[in-house]
Parts: sequence; C-alpha cells; structure tokens
Amino acid sequence: MTGASTMSLIESGQPAESLAELLSLHDRAFVRCAYLTLLGRPVDPDGMTSYLRLVRRGERKIAIVSRLVRSREGCDFDADLPGLAKGLANYRRSRWPLVGRLFLLARKSDGDSSREYRLRALENAIHAHAADMFDKLDKLETVVASRISGIGGGDLLLPGHSARMVVKPVTTTPAQGGFVAA
Repeated sequence: MTGASTMSLIESGQPAESLAELLSLHDRAFVRCAYLTLLGRPVDPDGMTSYLRLVRRGERKIAIVSRLVRSREGCDFDADLPGLAKGLANYRRSRWPLVGRLFLLARKSDGDSSREYRLRALENAIHAHAADMFDKLDKLETVVASRISGIGGGDLLLPGHSARMVVKPVTTTPAQGGFVAA
C-alpha cells in the first residue's frame, strides 16, 4: 500500500479494504478504521480511550482486531474483510503454548515480549507525532496562504505565536510571483 492510499483512507473515514490495510494504520486512525471496518460504526469516546490505550502501550494490532471481531457487536456485524480469517487464525496459532513462539519465529511476526511491546509503542508514538506535525503544518500553510493572498505584504501574526513575521512582496516576473519572509 502506498502512503497516499493510506492517507486517503484516514481522511475519507472509510472502512479498510483488507486486513493489511487496516494493520498499516496507527494510533487514532487505526482505532477509528477498526471500528468502521469490524463493527460497522464510528468509534465512541469510551472505545477510543480504551483501544487507544492498548495501541499506545504496544499491544499487537491483530490482538485488538481479534477482540473487536469476537465482541458481541463484532459477531453481529460479521465483517467480511479480505485477509481477516487467515490473520486471526495465525494470531490464534501464535498464542498456543510452547509452539506459538516457534510459529511466530517461522512467520517472522511480532510477539508478546516486553521488548516487542516497547518497540510497537515507540513505532506508534513516532507515527502519531508525525501525523500531528503534518496536521499542524497543513493548518499553518492554510493560515499563511489566507493571510498573504491578495495583500501586498505586511505583518503576519500566526495564532499561538507572539513573534511577528514581516511578509514583503518579492520583485519577480508574473510567472514566478511570490512573497518572502523577512
């Protein structure tokens, strides 16, 4: 899956088209999409809090998927998701005493050691921070564009910042156009 298709899935608020697509999401996007895909409804605040806590502490996403699918609501909805049956069967095998660890090693899958929990939690935190930074950057670009469009420059005070940025028109050809921050 490409980064662009993952971003469109997150932005669209649509269910995932496969288990792999669902498992590629992180943090809030994973929980939102899991609810839509596996329960057929938007996540409620209690569900977001509960499952987000699990994701952030490093729980395997397939374990969360298994919980949702096996819930009363999940059984009633009976999601038809490509890869789900095989993914859940592999998850169950990985939980078998003694041979489950060997199964994980053979499939090169994540396990349940404390190191693997920490690594998953760290990976999720990195993705969550990156998503937050991209959201803030998008908002900043929108604010800057709205403030300088149609004006000949001037002071620009960004929300939440005390420093002013002076925007001056740049002498350019019409094709180049633009402003520069002084």
